Amino acid sequence: MNLEEIREAESKSDRDIKRILLYCGCALFVGSVVVFLRPILGTSGSKFTYFQATGALLWALGVMGLGFLVGFLFGIPKVLQNTAQNVASEIQSTSPSVIHNVSSRLKVNTNLEEISDWLTKLRVGATLTQLVRLPDALKAFAAFVAGTPYSSDQSFAASLIIYFSVTGFLSGYLVTRTYFTVVFGRADN
Repeated sequence: MNLEEIREAESKSDRDIKRILLYCGCALFVGSVVVFLRPILGTSGSKFTYFQATGALLWALGVMGLGFLVGFLFGIPKVLQNTAQNVASEIQSTSPSVIHNVSSRLKVNTNLEEISDWLTKLRVGATLTQLVRLPDALKAFAAFVAGTPYSSDQSFAASLIIYFSVTGFLSGYLVTRTYFTVVFGRADN
């Protein structure tokens, strides 16, 4: 790759990152508008207060943050380590000045990647075995959220939980795959 191709690839990557961040911001904005408009336009007859909307938004942000964290864990890129065989073949095909450089490279600490893999496998396994209990758990959590001072509507609370957790997960995954992959790549080079 020449310098112009590298700059074009970086520019394309930057555009992708901006699109992802725009998506995340728009999803948060739309969800926030719905949360603030719900008491005004709702049929439950509840009077809109700033306290109610703020409480709903705090729950939404909390659920979105948890979703983002899970998306982050799913999106952490794998770091390909040089195996002994790869290093040996690289040493054989290079000059003595490069041999010193290859053998003295620092290895990337993959603890976060290993923890992410472990937590992802654990979470997926636990979710698959408990999938039949998911609707009941969602109803219970929605009842808990609806029991707070901002709302008495369980269906609104359930939709708030689903929308913001999915939005948080997608945002965390996409930001990790686009932005953090670029950052990790630059750090490795």
